[in-house]
Amino acid sequence: MKARNELANFSPQSPVFATIGVFDGVHKGHQHLLKSLREIAEESRSLSLVITFSRHPLEVLRPDSSVIYLNAQSERLDLLRQSADMILPLTFDRELSLLRPRQFIDFLREKIDLQGLVVGPGFAMGHNREGKGTVLQSLADQMQFSLDWIDGFTLDGKLVSSTAIREALTDRGAVDEARYLLGRPYSLLGTVKKGFGRGRNLGIPTINLAVELGRVLPADGVYATWAMVDGQYLPAATSIGFNPTFDGRIRTVEAHILDWDKDLYGREVDLVFIERIRSQVNFESESALIRHMELDVEQVKGLLEETS
Repeated sequence: MKARNELANFSPQSPVFATIGVFDGVHKGHQHLLKSLREIAEESRSLSLVITFSRHPLEVLRPDSSVIYLNAQSERLDLLRQSADMILPLTFDRELSLLRPRQFIDFLREKIDLQGLVVGPGFAMGHNREGKGTVLQSLADQMQFSLDWIDGFTLDGKLVSSTAIREALTDRGAVDEARYLLGRPYSLLGTVKKGFGRGRNLGIPTINLAVELGRVLPADGVYATWAMVDGQYLPAATSIGFNPTFDGRIRTVEAHILDWDKDLYGREVDLVFIERIRSQVNFESESALIRHMELDVEQVKGLLEETS
């Protein structure tokens, strides 16, 4: 079990209160839970600890399922580090999945002076999710650790969840809604790769971004974005889709960086999504496409000037 080696290298010097989960997106609901964790730990003069997994348990439990993430793992871990005293990333594998709730707590206590768990609604742990509700409370009483259940976080009467954010992005391209639920703009990090060169031939050069597999892509369309290059935010019009005007077969992420024509091949670029401009359209000609792209660029420029 890889997690045993990972735990062996972890040695907090104080008692801890912990929470456990994937925390995909580290959205406002997660932030609400993590704030409660810090407050509870501070009241007991203990440390706050986030135990998270390097991949979603569903990837192990249901190998045929398709799991898509709101964060790259490095970004998620960085956000969690800002939210607690310590984080402990564990590899979720078949062996770890077979541990029953009591075994999992015993496993953690090999290296951690666990004083309590702080968890959200619907939390469960252990093989077949045995450790939930009254079963988990009974275990806490027997093993003498506290158990704090934190209510879910709602906005406008709706529960904030990773699923709701994924659906907003993939179904509607609602990057403004995603920003509201995340507490920050949604972004995609990728490496610039060679494309077909169509944008340059049309007089509107674009970069083609190879995005990490398993990331959530907003719905097809054109977006106002900021492209972060070498720590500098540059205004960009970003198109996601299959390029129907050219009978495209591959879904691409292309960005036209305004007033920029430098070679970025092989470089990392972070696209920060601000607003959806329109859906993808199959234009009747290249000239019609060019006219609309020019309008897109002007609209993006105006929007980003308003928000900068």
